[in-house]
Amino acid sequence: LGGLCYGNLQSNYKSNYDRFIKKYFDKKCGGEYTRVDKRLSQLGGLYGAVRSELVHKYLLTGKGFIGTYSPVTLKCAIIYTPGQVPEIQFAVKEYCEHFKCAFGRYYNDLIVMKDVHLVENFNKAVRRANLT
Repeated sequence: LGGLCYGNLQSNYKSNYDRFIKKYFDKKCGGEYTRVDKRLSQLGGLYGAVRSELVHKYLLTGKGFIGTYSPVTLKCAIIYTPGQVPEIQFAVKEYCEHFKCAFGRYYNDLIVMKDVHLVENFNKAVRRANLT
């Protein structure tokens, strides 16, 4: 979604991801995803330590744990506690809810509000990727 939002599906993956998280996840979550991203910076941030691990390996390597849900309400579905086991916890249900909310905001900006920059970026990304 970051590539569509910022007009490029072929490069700038981390930058597009980070900006999408900041703009659409953090609105609902009070900046918590950005805070966790900064804390994970030595491991590649959320992009390197979580997103890439899940996309390319289908799991969190090292001291990571993926759980279905959290028994408490989370502002960020990714918890990083260095030195503990597990260091990274990923709550699937909460992340899904945050993702749906972020996607809904993006969809509203793109389709309902017809944000000119988002429409241009979406079209540019699709053209560059030859998806039409």
